[in-house]
Amino acid sequence: NAEYMGAGAVGGVVALANVLPQECLELYRLCKEGGDQNWTTARKLQGRMIEPNFMITRQTSVPGLKAAMEMFGFHGGPCRSPIQPVTAAQRMMIRESFMKYDFLE
Repeated sequence: NAEYMGAGAVGGVVALANVLPQECLELYRLCKEGGDQNWTTARKLQGRMIEPNFMITRQTSVPGLKAAMEMFGFHGGPCRSPIQPVTAAQRMMIRESFMKYDFLE
């Protein structure tokens, strides 16, 4: 989170990095380097990440993260029982949230 980095945080636990590793690294770099232009760019990038991150953490949890990983060509793998995979409708919502912010076509 850019605000925490600005307050002195040195890292974080970032589920979205499993799906958007380059974008998460770029956000970290921008925050670490600082400066007005970098902070502006970091806030814009983070703003694009909020909804997709919400979808794979709070909205659909581990099954959503696994589904998103598969959408991006990573191996998410099956869910362990008793956790069930996302539904077709949830999968579409996840895809749309990443498409809305130009992370997926």
